[in-house]
Amino acid sequence: MLVLTRLAGESIVIDHEIHIRVLKIEDGHVRIGIDAPADKTIYREELYLEIQNENKLAGKANLEVLSSFTNGALQ
Repeated sequence: MLVLTRLAGESIVIDHEIHIRVLKIEDGHVRIGIDAPADKTIYREELYLEIQNENKLAGKANLEVLSSFTNGALQ
């Protein structure tokens, strides 16, 4: 993990196209701004982990339910 120190108003550039700027630091909170191409998806980590977990659960389809759609061919 790369660890950088930035002050309010300073930025980080990733891969020539993603700019992350520290906008404000107050009461232990850091407000950041992210300028990235529209085709880049940006999530807060806790939401990303929740989405990943939901995707894993959705991928575990119940064989009985699938079988009902295939007239028992999966049994």
